[in-house]
Amino acid sequence: MTTDDWSAQLTARVAEQIRAARKAAGLTVAETADACAALGLAVPKTTITNLETGRRASVELAEFLVLAQVLGVPPVALLFPLGSASTVEVLPGREVPVWDGLAWFTGETPLR
Repeated sequence: MTTDDWSAQLTARVAEQIRAARKAAGLTVAETADACAALGLAVPKTTITNLETGRRASVELAEFLVLAQVLGVPPVALLFPLGSASTVEVLPGREVPVWDGLAWFTGETPLR
């Protein structure tokens, strides 16, 4: 797998979590975009839709943080699909149990 492939898969995983959190919050794409703008960062409906449908291969860090706030989830929950996957690819070709990846990300334990 190339780094580009891994990067696209990471974005797809985050986008999947964004979509699930948006639906769980009962928000439409338009409501989500409006709430992002109200927080001070315009994240257009097209951006959200393109992320969720895989037509956008990256998400900006600022968008990521604002979307997490709007969706009412900690940002780390968008990176690590707790409860919906048993493993996660934390680096290219490096798959670990989700909880181990989360512990590494938060600095609790080193990546082994």
